[in-house]
Amino acid sequence: MSNIKNIEEGRLTEFKIEILDRFPKTFKNYYDEKEKTSRKQTLQRHLNEMKALAEYKFLEDLEDEIGYIPPIKEYYRPNPCVKRDIGSWKTGPVRQSSEMNIEDVVEIFLKSENKVLLLAADFGTGKTTASRILASKYAEDFGKVNSNNYIPVFLKLVKISKDDIKSKLDEIMMTKYQKILLILDGLDEITSEERDRIISFVSECRNSYPNIKIIITTRFGIYLDESEDKFFRNIGLEQLGHFYQLMPLTEELAENMLEKLGGLSLDEVRKLGISEEEYTKPIYLYLLWVLKKAGRLEKLRGYGKSGIYLALTNLVSRYKAKCVKDKEIKLEERKDKKARNVLIHIAVLRTIFESEELSKGGDRRVSER
Repeated sequence: MSNIKNIEEGRLTEFKIEILDRFPKTFKNYYDEKEKTSRKQTLQRHLNEMKALAEYKFLEDLEDEIGYIPPIKEYYRPNPCVKRDIGSWKTGPVRQSSEMNIEDVVEIFLKSENKVLLLAADFGTGKTTASRILASKYAEDFGKVNSNNYIPVFLKLVKISKDDIKSKLDEIMMTKYQKILLILDGLDEITSEERDRIISFVSECRNSYPNIKIIITTRFGIYLDESEDKFFRNIGLEQLGHFYQLMPLTEELAENMLEKLGGLSLDEVRKLGISEEEYTKPIYLYLLWVLKKAGRLEKLRGYGKSGIYLALTNLVSRYKAKCVKDKEIKLEERKDKKARNVLIHIAVLRTIFESEELSKGGDRRVSER
């Protein structure tokens, strides 16, 4: 009997050891699976946010005033791009015959060994819109057959910090080797101190995240001093030797964009005296379309960019004033008028400083207005 008892006690001990041995593994597996599920849900929410970028409506606040405003995906046309040597950085934007459109450039970049693509352009060419569309496209493609499976992360630098970027990346990455397409928009829109921190982070990213690709958008004009070489070295372009310039639309693309928007033709735009330099930039085409819908286009005849800015500033400020009145919010009329005048003067000054030359007649018309 004693032998049987000893055998039973031995089996019980073995059973206890086996249970105690399995429990931590089961416990760990449970929480590992739970964390994995949570990360999948976080990733899906992020992908949905990226997909929604194509639904963005520029000047959406005016929809009640002028009617339906389409999301950018309905009228966006991929800009042509040209490859330029980093030695030409100081020369700023130049007009060249295009090689390929921006979407093709990014596809080639993702298949290459390069880590960083620097995309520079003049004001109004469509850097941010192109970035939103690209992020949305790769979010839609993620997980599909024959997809390159990059998780897009679009961030406007003016709204985030270096730490925000790292937190976002760590939040959505399923593994250390996850393929990430990080799009940092508007390097020129932040302070020089913030810019240096971002560039330092980009340099770190190239080593910390094995499968990350980074697109940086900016206007020309940053790092035009002795720090230029350091800038290209830190973002990994010194050896590569080139960046890409986002070009204005061709006339064919401009016409096509207006057709998608509807209600305005390129011939109408030309008859107003709007130059090719202006109407081949998506921002001006879109603003002209908005002003056409608001019934203010004819007033622009002969004014060029200054007229576009002035007319739009008037339209927006009057609409805001109407909203204030509708909501019965009482503001001092003197302050409201002063703020409106400040906006108008900013618009005029910006136009004057951006333009290479304004005709004397144009100067006179602006001052009279």
